[in-house]
Amino acid sequence: MTVYTDRSRILTYQRCPRRRYYEYHQDGLGIVPKRTALPLAVGGAVHAGLADLLQGEGEDCAVVSALEELAKHQEGLELDLSEAVAQAAPVEDLYGYDIEAQLHASLGMDDIGRLSRVDTAKSDFDKYLYAEQSALVEAMVRAYARRRLRPLLDQYEVLEVEREGQWELSDGIWFASRPDALLRDRELGYLYIQSFKTAAAWDIRKERDAERDMQGLSECVEAERRLGERISGIRYEYLFKGDRWRDKDLTRKLGIESRVQKSHLVRAYLMSGMTSADAQWCWSYDYHKEDGAASKLYWKTWRPAAVWEHMPIKDWIDMLDATIPVSEEGRDLGFQGPAQSAGYTSTHPLDEVFHPPIVVYRNDDQLRDWLEQTEHQEQSIALDVQAAESAHDAVRRTHMNKFFPQFRQSCCYPTTCPYDKICFGPEHIQRDPLGSGLYKIRTPNHPQEGSVEANTGSGKL
Repeated sequence: MTVYTDRSRILTYQRCPRRRYYEYHQDGLGIVPKRTALPLAVGGAVHAGLADLLQGEGEDCAVVSALEELAKHQEGLELDLSEAVAQAAPVEDLYGYDIEAQLHASLGMDDIGRLSRVDTAKSDFDKYLYAEQSALVEAMVRAYARRRLRPLLDQYEVLEVEREGQWELSDGIWFASRPDALLRDRELGYLYIQSFKTAAAWDIRKERDAERDMQGLSECVEAERRLGERISGIRYEYLFKGDRWRDKDLTRKLGIESRVQKSHLVRAYLMSGMTSADAQWCWSYDYHKEDGAASKLYWKTWRPAAVWEHMPIKDWIDMLDATIPVSEEGRDLGFQGPAQSAGYTSTHPLDEVFHPPIVVYRNDDQLRDWLEQTEHQEQSIALDVQAAESAHDAVRRTHMNKFFPQFRQSCCYPTTCPYDKICFGPEHIQRDPLGSGLYKIRTPNHPQEGSVEANTGSGKL
């Protein structure tokens, strides 16, 4: 029996055993929603671009790779439940806006049903969302290339990028891993695993989570066994994409609740002129004057705008990157550049996108604890999968409840579980998730697990 596991499925089991079964064992390889969660799609695309940068590809080539990865999800980006639910009703029902006449005029119809209006608006929003996220992915890759790549390469030599590896956790159970990169400190010679993380924003919990993250333990094992050298620690870099906020202008235009990415990489403040050449931009709403007094843009003059609708994202990143520190008579005034027409800012706009790297060092006792816990967990799961799949239909539900219970505290927090419809939805979805059209067979994360037998140990699924 050969079974593969990895960090993602180990964490999934600890979040909810039932989700682990659906995502990695149901119908052989596991099933996943047809629509990809927005954070997962964006994170994967950014990682593809960063991998190219670490391998010496140019900025433009890295952007192409990132956008090609995002394009795989063009027809199905899944919003968080709260955002999706907010789109379920026309705006006038929620906020009292009267847009019926506007919709009739724009669609050229005398009569239009409520549901039809929402479906049309959702289709328009999906197109907007993909354009926005494409701009965001490009901007994040370009920002990293301009501000963070050189400091990393100055300090470290990149030895490997996304190298597939595996090591035997227990008899017949193999742990598959693919670190973002393996680095060697140029001065001291120490080895480090590099890990990129995309997040909406920073809070202290992320730093504490990194200190406890099993990634620093699990991904070190394969490299140490293969190279015969100790991995000193793991180096985390966080890239911030911003929260999603309700946008009044887009909401009025589409007629449904519409949220946008609150990131100055893709949205800024525009003061229109007589021609496009007269337009002025500010990446920050808050700024300070020469005397140091804090100030804000005048909201009637400066309106939020989607940058990619006015210029190529590369041009906007060029403007942001051209920001420089300004001083006068020995006094630092702040940062100023073509992307901030009003006043000065206290920080460089591209540096706002990153948190200083965090290095978490190895601990042998913690590694031993993790190995023993994980070995026992994965041995039990391999046997439980076989038991559940070999059970007759009459008792299979009981087996699932025993071996893969539902952890209900994980159903809706921190986000809604993508398998909520199977656990608590209509009977036809519970009986036949694939037949519902909402799910598809999972594409293996690692090439070596590409068969049913390798994933389950039985082939019976």
